[in-house]
Amino acid sequence: MCVDVPVLESSGALESFGDLLRHWRKLRGCSQLSLALEAGSSARHISFVESGRARPSRAMVLRLAEALRLSLRDQNLLLGGAGFAPAYPESPLDSAALERARMALELMLAKQEPYPALIMNRSWEVIMTNQATGRLFGLLDLDSQALGQGFNALRSFLHPQGLKRFIRNWPIAAGMTLARLQRDLALTLDPALFALMEEVKTYPGVRSRAAAGNRARRAGLVLVHHHRQLRHAPGRDSAGAEGGAVLSDGRGDRGGSSAAPRLTSPTSPSSG
Repeated sequence: MCVDVPVLESSGALESFGDLLRHWRKLRGCSQLSLALEAGSSARHISFVESGRARPSRAMVLRLAEALRLSLRDQNLLLGGAGFAPAYPESPLDSAALERARMALELMLAKQEPYPALIMNRSWEVIMTNQATGRLFGLLDLDSQALGQGFNALRSFLHPQGLKRFIRNWPIAAGMTLARLQRDLALTLDPALFALMEEVKTYPGVRSRAAAGNRARRAGLVLVHHHRQLRHAPGRDSAGAEGGAVLSDGRGDRGGSSAAPRLTSPTSPSSG
């Protein structure tokens, strides 16, 4: 059954195993009876577990997680809520165990040249880029000090010293991006995403865009970013090298076109 994902405002309400189980059960559109049948249990036991009157065994937690079709990371979270150790290890991308996966990602990025491409984790942190992305970020002259350590795509998109300056329809784009973040929060319960949401809400103009973004998402609207034109103009830069970056507002200054490029925005963290 397809259900509308609830919007979560904080992680404090989902600390217990019962809360976590109830959240994912409703998210999947399952009744206590249907979940019990899938997991080989009874509706009475599921009710007791959700209310805290009964504590599930480790095996029962894993059966419930399988019945709910949770990801391995979310299965670890459910186990932790029941007081058990994680069942599945998590390795960083630069570990030896993920060498082949890293090589595949590097190949994908290289094949995108000369166009920018980047790879993000589910916390919107940029973990890999190709050379074109580095050149683009250099031209945009983002305020790294204001954006903090590392590079987070969501933070840079919403921060007043980030990409906001270059996106003409930023209020609409920001609203739909926040709706995507709220949906990710409901799906993953990731503490890092909760912290990121609380941070970006403090940025100017962000908090007011969340409700509008949810309405647009429910209406099925497709987000198109209207970017200010960024072009590479012939000439010499300050160091005397050939070429120089020119930022245009799309009004045809310096011979530029009056139409700004239109780029489709990704709906969730991904490569592209």
